[in-house]
Amino acid sequence: MRVPRVALRWLALATALLVGVPLLALTAASSSGAPPQPPGLQTLPQWTPTLVNTSSDPAHRFGESHVAVNPTNPNNLVVVYNHDKYTLSCAAASLNLSDHNCDIVPGHIAGIPLVFPEPKADFGAAFPDLATPKWFTCGVFTSSDRGATWTHVADFPGWPADHPEALDQGDCAVAAGPDGSFYLSFDDLNWNTPSVALPTCGIGVDKSTDGGTTWTGTTLSGTACDGPKIVADLSDGRIYEASSGSLGSRSTLTPSDPLVFPDSPNDRYVSSTTDGATWTTPHGMGGLDTSVSPAAYRSGGGGQMSAANGTIAVAFRSTSTFACSFFVGTSSPCLVFQSSTDAGATWTRHAVTNAAATILSAVMTAADPSTPGHYTVGGLNSSNQFVTYQTSDSGATWSTAGAALSDTAAYTKFHPWMGYSPSGTLGLTWSANQASGAMGTQQYKVYAAFSDDGAPRGYTAAPSRSATAPRRRGEPARPRPTTRMATRPDPRAPSAPSRTTTRTSRCVTTSPSSPGPTGGATTTVVRPATGRATSAKSDS
Repeated sequence: MRVPRVALRWLALATALLVGVPLLALTAASSSGAPPQPPGLQTLPQWTPTLVNTSSDPAHRFGESHVAVNPTNPNNLVVVYNHDKYTLSCAAASLNLSDHNCDIVPGHIAGIPLVFPEPKADFGAAFPDLATPKWFTCGVFTSSDRGATWTHVADFPGWPADHPEALDQGDCAVAAGPDGSFYLSFDDLNWNTPSVALPTCGIGVDKSTDGGTTWTGTTLSGTACDGPKIVADLSDGRIYEASSGSLGSRSTLTPSDPLVFPDSPNDRYVSSTTDGATWTTPHGMGGLDTSVSPAAYRSGGGGQMSAANGTIAVAFRSTSTFACSFFVGTSSPCLVFQSSTDAGATWTRHAVTNAAATILSAVMTAADPSTPGHYTVGGLNSSNQFVTYQTSDSGATWSTAGAALSDTAAYTKFHPWMGYSPSGTLGLTWSANQASGAMGTQQYKVYAAFSDDGAPRGYTAAPSRSATAPRRRGEPARPRPTTRMATRPDPRAPSAPSRTTTRTSRCVTTSPSSPGPTGGATTTVVRPATGRATSAKSDS
């Protein structure tokens, strides 16, 4: 598993986090033949958000939020947060020796020469008289009025019945299927003891069929236990979950399994389900090159996946000569687009023509559910601007680069997310510092852009929020802003998929507020006169 990601995911949780709920008037653009060339930039109007305190819970911290909207009932939203009791007051109590749950102890990762600080509360097996079980969990909140009011799902199950040792959760994410069911994925972790930490873990998934109020109980997806993301194919109802690491006891939660199964290298693994109960065999997004001796593994993980029309797709950039030759038969660097119709068992791969020299980081993929074979791949160029390429034939041919898109700030951009609406409108969100400095250390804004022809061509900025300096356990929390985007059908759209040239999209998202002395999570709701809503998601 990619242990540093697991170990550090809690170190930058937000004390108070805003979730942007954008409003779209979803339309589509005409599409035939070769992919169209994106037009020039057009600035979008800015909406003023209404701030809603989702949690009203000062006893916990909340961060890394994800939001999903019910496609059958847009009034119904589900928000999930990483949710824990490691508040500033708890850390202070540890320093004055009045509460030892927040004492920091060194955790030695099983089988890996890595030591990192972790609260005693994680290690219930080592401190049974002290540690509180389920200290770090997924906080689940539901709304039935488009985000105006929220209800905390206090008794979220979250643990497989036969694995009571898995007492910790993290990297919580949520997606909504076409029938309105919600799926929640998360790291399900057994911290065991400080001397043998994380010997087993897995990815848990829960399903709700009543708008997020009750959940069916946790199943394991079988993928490696780090950084799960979950997406839905709204055309066929299949749910995909992907996470990073190696398969073994850190994917099965089974102590008798080896830490790493044979031929299970570190990669991004994906599995799928149609009911949330049974999952396909996990498959890597990379590949094992048996043409060389010894066999060399070429990792293809790390990109943002997207699913539509029975196909899952992901793109990634490589600077390895061997990897580029193996994947797409080109020299390096290369930008690889790959798609699968069997949940990753086999992949069809194409090079995104000339894109590797242009897109250098933040690679994203978006599958258009309104048009089979239509995908957009985007990322940041050397000028810190977003650039997109399109294909209308599942990657066989690609458009030239679209017009570069950026906000007015030339500083660090982070946590972008790109996705299509069911009717074919493309949306892109990202966060951007407003001054020079590392992610999360400067004031920043969150931006959004939309396009009806596959390339973002305008943006709107949310109100600026402040960020504090990075921290470690025991130090004051800072916001960890992340944004993802999901969309729902426009009720005015024609019943049959179509693409017109009309474009009336609107969106605004917001960044986290500054941390306070205790926890609490805040959601932003935007309500122009149209009253239409979609969702923005946060990523870790």
